[in-house]
Amino acid sequence: MKQFGKNANVGVSWTEVNGQLVRFHAHDRSHPQSNEIYAELERLSNELR
Repeated sequence: MKQFGKNANVGVSWTEVNGQLVRFHAHDRSHPQSNEIYAELERLSNELR
């Protein structure tokens, strides 16, 4: 897309939460509890295998 002068937002999604638009980025670690969140995701992923 860069050849057309466009930038893709790869790994970005949007959703509405309590009437507000919230943007999520892949591999984002800015949340104060990101370590706990990723640990739970890893646990769930292992459980599903």
